[in-house]
Amino acid sequence: MGNIPAISDAEYQAMKVIWAADLQVVLLTDFYQNDTIFKPEHVDTLKSTLRLSEKDGAVLSGKTGTGSVNGKAPLYKSHSLY
Repeated sequence: MGNIPAISDAEYQAMKVIWAADLQVVLLTDFYQNDTIFKPEHVDTLKSTLRLSEKDGAVLSGKTGTGSVNGKAPLYKSHSLY
């Protein structure tokens, strides 16, 4: 196919991870700036569900891995500050 270089499966997998991370940044930016096709009140409901705490105008939001299982914190927590 034209000038498309051959890449290994490992290189392809690494590119997919980077691409997925880039898309997540775009999605989260749009989400927090209310730049989506969804009604703002629905987005606000989801934002409040993800909100863990607020302090000095900053909001700590969490997603997968930020909760607890059987009353115990998981070994790994993923927090994002927006």
